[in-house]
Amino acid sequence: NNRFLFYCHVSDEKHQNAATTKMNVVQMIEDMIGRGEVTRADLKRFMDDTDGCYKQYFSANACQRLSELAAHYGMFFDRAIAAPGHGKNEVDGLNGVIKTLLRHYFSCRIQSPMDDDNDSKVAVHKIAAGDNKCIEIGKECHRVLSQAHTDLVELPAAHKKLLESRKVDENVFLYRKEGTINQNMQMVAKGFPKGDGSSKNYNILGDGDLGMGMVAVRVIPCPCDGCDERLSRAWDPKITDPKLQPRYSGNCTECERWPIFKGRNNWKIIRLEKKVTKKNDGLATAVALQESWAMTLEGIGKLFSESVVVGRIGVMVYDGEDEPYRL
Repeated sequence: NNRFLFYCHVSDEKHQNAATTKMNVVQMIEDMIGRGEVTRADLKRFMDDTDGCYKQYFSANACQRLSELAAHYGMFFDRAIAAPGHGKNEVDGLNGVIKTLLRHYFSCRIQSPMDDDNDSKVAVHKIAAGDNKCIEIGKECHRVLSQAHTDLVELPAAHKKLLESRKVDENVFLYRKEGTINQNMQMVAKGFPKGDGSSKNYNILGDGDLGMGMVAVRVIPCPCDGCDERLSRAWDPKITDPKLQPRYSGNCTECERWPIFKGRNNWKIIRLEKKVTKKNDGLATAVALQESWAMTLEGIGKLFSESVVVGRIGVMVYDGEDEPYRL
């Protein structure tokens, strides 16, 4: 009973970075939970891949946001980055259809097409909403796309075969207001072995047990049974060094491709810290991190609230010796 949901995020926000990606993912997951597609207890591992800009997806900021997502939902966020080069896949085709629809729609809304220097772009002030008023492009895109696909779902019975042959069961369009994301975060990644670095690793893993500020990285993504079994190993709270945890320590000889990789698939734990320079005192980053911590705590609280069972007692473990746990 798997369903193919295609999510499209619409916003007037100009930034397209790790912070934007994080908020889009949160918005998508919360929508799926609200629809009843999944529950928080169902969430175990989120796998994504990207063929976008390498530096954008493997920056220290991107790793930090991935660790925040993992802590927020208490699960794995497994990201594979395509090797250098840019290909096309099904997602590009679906996005192309959406862009074509919007381009045709907005071409009818430009007040003076002949005066527009670049017909591929639509300026906000040129979108007429009646009575010489202007509209927010992001909000209007969301309205147009939602209505267009609602009409498609409600096609008459004569088009039943067309609907049944669709690869996408439902298109979901989510709108986010501009200015809802704190972009002021600058992090630095530390802990790479000598001679290693972010440009040599194409798999990033956010782990809810690692928490915020840490990710596991390796050279080559691999979803084989051996690699999956290693990640399924229980977290040992008695082991304080995450590098020594059963799921991360030692050679990944369980991997089916070990004879080929021979150690290139071993996990490395990377720490993420505030970037402090002469021109940057890290204060803006500290504020952004506090907001992320508050958001993550809210997510953990929701996860706990949905796991409440009548007749049992909830316990929260603390690091302090005076108060090791709280009922």
